[in-house]
Amino acid sequence: MGYGGRIDHTISNIHILKETLDRKIPTRIIDEKNEIELINKETDIEKDNKYKYISIIPFTDIVTGLTIIGMKYPLRDYTLYKGTSLGVSNEQLEKYAKIQVKTGIIILIKSRD
Repeated sequence: MGYGGRIDHTISNIHILKETLDRKIPTRIIDEKNEIELINKETDIEKDNKYKYISIIPFTDIVTGLTIIGMKYPLRDYTLYKGTSLGVSNEQLEKYAKIQVKTGIIILIKSRD
């Protein structure tokens, strides 16, 4: 889990994911409605019908070379800045989607209502 209903705990636990990313240990925070992980490289996502939405939020100030393939709102070699909501609530169309990141780290959130 990692939420507990308190936003300060949730944000803190997302930041702890950075330590596991640096150590190359695949780690996710999962609850009954969400799955959260940090990504800093090319990643394939297999479609999971229990999650309708996929959000991509910058964890670092700048994420360059962001490419999203196989989703309703694709991007190609985009620069995403912290403080934008552009990557929120995308939807996976293909069985396998691909996310590429040249530099920076994104927070990948799979959600269901």
